Amino acid sequence: MQVSLEYILAGILIFLILMVTEISVFNMTVHTLAGMEQSEEYTKAAEILDSLLLSPGDPPDWWDYEKYPSPDNITSIGLALQGSVEAYVLDVRKLSRFDSGSSGYLSPVRVRSLLGLSRYYDFSLEITPIFNITISNVTGTYTIRVRDLNGLGVPNVNITAFYVPSSIAPGVDYPCTSNMTRGDGSCTVTFDYNPEYGIAVCARQAGVKVIASKPENLKLRIEGERVFTTTYSLIPYLSYETASGGGLLHGEVVSRYVKIEGVSYYVEFNLWS
Repeated sequence: MQVSLEYILAGILIFLILMVTEISVFNMTVHTLAGMEQSEEYTKAAEILDSLLLSPGDPPDWWDYEKYPSPDNITSIGLALQGSVEAYVLDVRKLSRFDSGSSGYLSPVRVRSLLGLSRYYDFSLEITPIFNITISNVTGTYTIRVRDLNGLGVPNVNITAFYVPSSIAPGVDYPCTSNMTRGDGSCTVTFDYNPEYGIAVCARQAGVKVIASKPENLKLRIEGERVFTTTYSLIPYLSYETASGGGLLHGEVVSRYVKIEGVSYYVEFNLWS
């Protein structure tokens, strides 16, 4: 009987120790989360980025710079594709107004105001394909390398390559071949050499799809085994900022994965004051 009582007391003691430990861990977690929620920069950066990526803006067709040549005609800024049933799908037409070379360019300073930020805030926005694809050519034989965001080669990526002229005609079936990347993230494809032709590459793996071309910035998209023409060029990389470098030490960085014209991208947003 005494042995049983000792076991019961020992069990109660262990239970109390576990309860105290759990409460302590819970309190630490609550304090940590409360601290994160009370960080104005943290909540502001995440809120602004999600607003930018999930809203089509007002008016939703503000991408049309002929209708809305001035930011004064835009109530709020948003990059989401209007009518998309999937979240984090962006409208390439709206991103074109973030390109300094476009006719309807909106400066980051004007966009900062549309985001509801005062002049005491600065931000940077970078949009990068999830895969970095490089293409090198030796008279019709192309070496394709696929790297991740850390610069490491990605093996077992399905590569579909098309041999296309610089001016793509609609409804034409261009020569096509497929391969898969090796352990170092590379593979080769070969076409009958034509100096007036280039290559369009579609890399797919586990739901990720990235398109690249040589020469770069061809106006095309790839669906299945077909190449289609588009109004806008591929986006190899986009950097858009009110100021450079100032937020590296003191800014708050948030990121999201998005799709643009079916292609997978990584978005990083840095906000500082």
